[in-house]
Amino acid sequence: MIYKDMLGALLSGPSGPTKLARICNVPFDRLAGYVSTLESSGLIRREVNEGRETFHLTQEGYKLHADMESMWNRLRI
Repeated sequence: MIYKDMLGALLSGPSGPTKLARICNVPFDRLAGYVSTLESSGLIRREVNEGRETFHLTQEGYKLHADMESMWNRLRI
């Protein structure tokens, strides 16, 4: 569920780590582990511009989020 929330948070555009942790209700010290998994899977990419770190959703991330959302909606009663 956290991975789906993180991908969903990036649907509207890039986010910095503090904002992403807050939106997803993830303790900041645990965010790096989740980000690492999503990044190594090619679902998000990290950019650093002028010392500011941001995370961006990749095309694969968009696709997976849509698939997860569809599956989640099918499971709801």
